[in-house]
Amino acid sequence: MEQKELTVKDIIDSACGRDDKGFTRSAVGLFYENINSDGEIVETVETVNCDKPTVTITKRYQYIFIDLVFSTRLDTDLSLMNHLLKEAFAASDSFDKDKNVFPLITLSIVPHESGGAYYMICTDPAFWALTAQDPNGEINTLRLVFDEEDFYLMETDAESMNQLMQEAAAESEIQEQKDEFYRMKEEERKNRHR
Repeated sequence: MEQKELTVKDIIDSACGRDDKGFTRSAVGLFYENINSDGEIVETVETVNCDKPTVTITKRYQYIFIDLVFSTRLDTDLSLMNHLLKEAFAASDSFDKDKNVFPLITLSIVPHESGGAYYMICTDPAFWALTAQDPNGEINTLRLVFDEEDFYLMETDAESMNQLMQEAAAESEIQEQKDEFYRMKEEERKNRHR
């Protein structure tokens, strides 16, 4: 049976929303790095990776609007991403071009369905804001606006894919250990208050 060739729309659609079980369809990463004039990363300043937000991607004119919708305004990753963007934009407003180092903001979106075989990279947002998904709701959405020229669809080669899978497995194990630690701490707290 011939396999259907994926289109850009197919890949973008696979990244957005939630699946039939209610899980988000993508993992996202937000990176603040300093690069030199050759485009080489000289320092990773701050990174936030998570798979909690629901992603929506919309194109309007020459702009790509990406909403990361969190379940609550109190989400830690939403707060961390907001902080990262504030720091990076402040640095870009005051950077010293004589130092030959420039701030770079990158958003990566990896659809779970592709298993990392395809992903999207967006660089240097023209605009970002915290907003509400529902006009009467709480501020639970990070909206980033990119020029369409700064939106890239990428394919992972087999060697990189294997490395990503190993890193994901290690990260998953660490997250499970953290979750267990916090669960135990919560149990201890509850037992103390009885």
